[in-house]
Amino acid sequence: MNRVQVIYEGQDYLIGDRDAEQVEREIEAVVASGKPGWLTVSYGEGQPTRCRLLLTPGVGIAVAEFPTSSES
Repeated sequence: MNRVQVIYEGQDYLIGDRDAEQVEREIEAVVASGKPGWLTVSYGEGQPTRCRLLLTPGVGIAVAEFPTSSES
């Protein structure tokens, strides 16, 4: 499974064990609902902290996928 980098309002976060398409579908579903929703991510290095990002229309967010070393 891949590691997904989420850039939210200029800050980097990570999501493990998912691929970019899964994360994109989750984001799209929240935005399409017209109601705020949350995306769970990890923040920091070494011992990352779990945190949640508030998703709303107009929020600056980007998704990038990094294959794990076994998929290279």
